[in-house]
Amino acid sequence: MPATEYNAIVERGDTYDLQLTYLDVNRDPVDMTGWSFSWVFTVGEVTVTRTLGNGVEVNTTTAVITLKITNTQTASFVVSRGTHRLRVTTPAGVYTLLAGGVIMKNSEVTNG
Repeated sequence: MPATEYNAIVERGDTYDLQLTYLDVNRDPVDMTGWSFSWVFTVGEVTVTRTLGNGVEVNTTTAVITLKITNTQTASFVVSRGTHRLRVTTPAGVYTLLAGGVIMKNSEVTNG
């Protein structure tokens, strides 16, 4: 299955959340019990990695993956464009790039 493209606009200093549902070809939820997850943001010189229990949560019954990056982490994004990708690995060691895309940071509005 090819990776799904999710482009994101991230407000610097705000929390960013993304929910994905992983379905098989019959549109049934994929059982992700025992899988590992790595969601990597790269924006300029900053790389943020989120993993299961640390920014990645998975409901193995519904196959909903919830991804979260904190306001502190987005505050470190000083350039306006980057990338993100979600990689998953099954218990059998099969590696898949599940999703990815471009991150665009909204410009900051400053007074003064």
